[in-house]
Amino acid sequence: MAMSVSDAVEEVIGEMQFLGLPFKYDLINLSSLARFIHADVERMVGKPISIDAIIMAIRRAYKEMAWKEQKKMFDYASKCKLILRAGFFIVHLKPAPGIYNALLDLEKTVNWAIGEKMYLLLRSDEITVVGNSKFFEPLLALVQKEEILSRQEEVTVLTVFYEPGALEVPGLMSFFTEQLAAHGITILGCFSTYHIASFVVHDADAAKAYDKLDKAIRRVQQRGLETSPNL
Repeated sequence: MAMSVSDAVEEVIGEMQFLGLPFKYDLINLSSLARFIHADVERMVGKPISIDAIIMAIRRAYKEMAWKEQKKMFDYASKCKLILRAGFFIVHLKPAPGIYNALLDLEKTVNWAIGEKMYLLLRSDEITVVGNSKFFEPLLALVQKEEILSRQEEVTVLTVFYEPGALEVPGLMSFFTEQLAAHGITILGCFSTYHIASFVVHDADAAKAYDKLDKAIRRVQQRGLETSPNL
């Protein structure tokens, strides 16, 4: 049975996930896209279709698809809270015999009750440690120079709190990272748990990173829409 133009266009566009970001920021030449999918749409519909009809169907299809896919993400993004913590370091290490236990022993000295922080990200082939500056030298004393892949002092941790279940919604992490990338902010490290994500940035970028994410969240709250990071 032949399909309608709208159904055919929606199916074809739905298979082109790579168009999501260009559509999002209105970077698509609809006339060119319509010509590109023209033959497929005519084959599915079973009769000649004008380019103008396909353009109109593209507009309708994308708006509906984008809203359905991103509404949940917008809902979660609008409820996010931010905290900025300065005075950190980030060190990336090669795994070595005994290093896991040594790091765990160091982590036991952290006084979480007074706000001290240390995060250990352990993989079989790489280790990342993010912590308060006071633990930087004690950490270096535990490892050999050749075991250090990278080390950065004077970094800040930007932490985002979101409601449980947010990680199961496509787009939330890209919402955060796109805002930072659009403003030239380097993410030195990132880690997440069930309802918390943290981004490690240079101290020099910290205030800007907080400001841009905070503004993006407030725009979602005020408008119910995601706003381009360039605004």
